[in-house]
Amino acid sequence: MIEDRPWYTYRQAAARTGKHVQTMKKWRQRSPAGWSWDNQGRRIVEHHALLAYWRSCIERDNRNRGITDTPLFADDFFNEESTPNTRHAEDFHHEGGTA
Repeated sequence: MIEDRPWYTYRQAAARTGKHVQTMKKWRQRSPAGWSWDNQGRRIVEHHALLAYWRSCIERDNRNRGITDTPLFADDFFNEESTPNTRHAEDFHHEGGTA
């Protein structure tokens, strides 16, 4: 893991977050705040901007985890007369079962 520093290059930012360099380039396109150039002509990102965008991605992913468009149970999938599945994994855990 890369130590905390004020600025990161694409490669350093990818190592810091555990992502691919191409992902860093996509992040720059989606959130250009905090990106700049260094004196050698390399694209760099500010530490706080990188971690703020990374946290927002994690929060977004966590919000989307419970949303499913496929049935959780095979019986729901094969039963044509049933209504669309609206049960989520967290509902199943509250019923006392295991996923």
